[in-house]
Amino acid sequence: MQDKVTGFAELYYKLNDGLKWKVSDKRILMTIASMYAMNHKTLDLDNLLRIADRIKDKAGLFSAMKSYSRFTAAAALDVKFEQPDAQINQLFQLYDLFRKAKFSSGVYTYLAASTVLTNPDSSLTYDQIIRRTKELHDGMKKEHVFLTGASDYPLAVLLAYEH
Repeated sequence: MQDKVTGFAELYYKLNDGLKWKVSDKRILMTIASMYAMNHKTLDLDNLLRIADRIKDKAGLFSAMKSYSRFTAAAALDVKFEQPDAQINQLFQLYDLFRKAKFSSGVYTYLAASTVLTNPDSSLTYDQIIRRTKELHDGMKKEHVFLTGASDYPLAVLLAYEH
């Protein structure tokens, strides 16, 4: 356990040093550090920055991927795929599928798309998982109209895999 904590701390400080002018929200750095620590993946900061820049270049002018969230998405791709660059187009295609299913634009829809992309399930198509996610989110919203919002999209995705 102590090794994981030490590893997390080392990753966090490395990220803090390397991204201090790019990411001011320490929670983002903690999230990225935990992704690498939990997946036993070595952090190559230059590679992470390159992936994040490619995501930013692919994003639209007012996209959430122009902000801090691109670093989290880049980390998710880096820890889950041998060739993370090859998955960037797929991330944006999944985002577009979520948008076509009437999910709002924004960071939570990108998180939902990242969750689907990094957790493939061979028994379900992307359309099936997005449809299930929409049904679950709509049901959550119906029961808890003031408590349910776009921030619940990633949870709805995880529930859709279990449904």
